[in-house]
Amino acid sequence: VLQTVTKLKPEYMHNATGEIEAILAPPPGASQETKDALNAAKVALLSSTQRGVDSLFSCIHGEVGGLVRRLSNEGKSSMQRGREVQDQLMHSLHNGVGGGGGDGGHEHVGGVPGDLDGD
Repeated sequence: VLQTVTKLKPEYMHNATGEIEAILAPPPGASQETKDALNAAKVALLSSTQRGVDSLFSCIHGEVGGLVRRLSNEGKSSMQRGREVQDQLMHSLHNGVGGGGGDGGHEHVGGVPGDLDGD
């Protein structure tokens, strides 16, 4: 994901600067003063755009990186919980097979059906 974001930056920058170049191109027959003014404006705007794009992609990179880390951690936690549930299920199945007698190892401890704490 981060590589894709990184690969998008040059294309994004090209599109942004291409428009600036086109808009600030001096018209045919422009005076040297107009050309110089447009060129100065273009240089300033391109520099500002570069900083803006760098900042934008830095933020995106940080956010995506944080999201990827969170998703990875949640995935690891989910896998751990899944293993714990599987272990509990295997333990219950193992203890329930051939053990306990009576109703097959299922105890009923007073209270209302579905009331887990028994009161």
